[in-house]
Amino acid sequence: MSAFEDERAKIEESLDQAVLTDIPVEDALRATLLGALPGGKGEACMREEDPQPLTHEDKQLLEHSLCRVVDKFIKKAVEAQQPIMNYTGGPNRPACIPRLLDITLWLSKKSVSDGGVIFTIIEEIFEGSTLADCQEVFTWVENQTETLRQDGLWKRGKLIMLRTCNEVLRRLSKAHNTVLCGRILTLLAHFFPLSERSALNLSSKCNTANITEVEKDYDDTRDGENEPVDRTFHQTFWGLQHYFVNPNTLLQ
Repeated sequence: MSAFEDERAKIEESLDQAVLTDIPVEDALRATLLGALPGGKGEACMREEDPQPLTHEDKQLLEHSLCRVVDKFIKKAVEAQQPIMNYTGGPNRPACIPRLLDITLWLSKKSVSDGGVIFTIIEEIFEGSTLADCQEVFTWVENQTETLRQDGLWKRGKLIMLRTCNEVLRRLSKAHNTVLCGRILTLLAHFFPLSERSALNLSSKCNTANITEVEKDYDDTRDGENEPVDRTFHQTFWGLQHYFVNPNTLLQ
C-alpha cells in the first residue's frame, strides 16, 4: 500500500466513525478526523484561534476520501434495499448520508476542506439516487439553503450546483414529477440573480415553431358562466401569442 493509500484509508476510517456516532458533528470530527489528517495537521486546522489551513494536496486527499465514503454508503443502502437517506447501517445509529452531508458542510464552513466540496458531495449523492431518493436529498438541500449561499461556499460551488440541478431536471418527467421540478426551479431562482448569464437568452433566439392553435369559429361560443364570448377581446388576447413566440416582430 502506498503512502497516499495509507493516509486515505486512515481518513476514511475516521469519517466512518464520525458518521456512525450520534454526538454533535464538531465533537465527532475532533475525536476522529483530528488525528487522521496527515502530518498531525488536524489540530492546527481545527483550532478556534488562528487556524492553519490544509495544503491543496491535503484538501484534495480529504475530498477524495469523502467521495469514496459517500459512494460506499450509497452502495450499502442499495444492497440493503433501503432509501439512501434513511439507511443507518445498524440499530441506534443516525442516517448515514444526512450525517455525512452535515459533516461535509461543517468541514466546508470551517475551511478545513475546500468550500466547493459540499456541492461535489451533493452532486455525487444525486447521481447515485433514484428519483424517489432525489426528493429526500433535495429536502436536505432546501433546509441548508442559507448556509450554502454563504460567500465562502457559494462562490466555489455555484456552477456545480447549477450542473447538478440541470442533470436532475433532465431525469425528471415534466408531466409526472411537476412538484419536484418546481422545487428545483424555485431553488435556482433563489440561488441565482435575474442577471445570471445561464438564465438569459443572450442570442435572442426564439422558438417560432411553437404555434398556439386558436379556435376561429367562436360566434356561438360561450364562457364558463354561459355568457357569449367577446369577439374583440378573444381576438386581441390570443393575438398576443404572435408576439410572445417571436418578440422581435415588435421591432419590425
